[in-house]
Amino acid sequence: MKKLICILCLSVVCSVCLYAASDDKHYNLYKTNNIYTFLKLDTRTGQIWQVHWSTEKDSRAVLPLSTEKLSSDSKDGRFALFPTTNMYNFILLDTTDGRTWQIQWSFKEEERMILPIKLPSNDIAEQTPSSWNDFLLRQNK
Repeated sequence: MKKLICILCLSVVCSVCLYAASDDKHYNLYKTNNIYTFLKLDTRTGQIWQVHWSTEKDSRAVLPLSTEKLSSDSKDGRFALFPTTNMYNFILLDTTDGRTWQIQWSFKEEERMILPIKLPSNDIAEQTPSSWNDFLLRQNK
């Protein structure tokens, strides 16, 4: 009987772990380096909200960061967020077509943004190391 209970408990724990690690969720929470702030991503549309938690009632909030739908696809896991070395910036990736955006969260509404990251040319096949260098040099001027 003890063996059966142990097996059942283990299977429940494994199921929960597999669900948590799955990319097939409609929404995903991403940690920021701020202990009170998470980013909530709609993995189907690319929409993002800041989630602030606190022990103080008036300090909890869900704030829109990007409410524009970047896709009409209804596939879970289409979008994913990746942290950068800047605690306020993430990279949003469309895992279906490869489009990318720079996401910046902030406590100030006017500092929240989503900016597309585009290739310097429309044709990836035309990209060479020298054209990338030229592009990066223009960006730093």
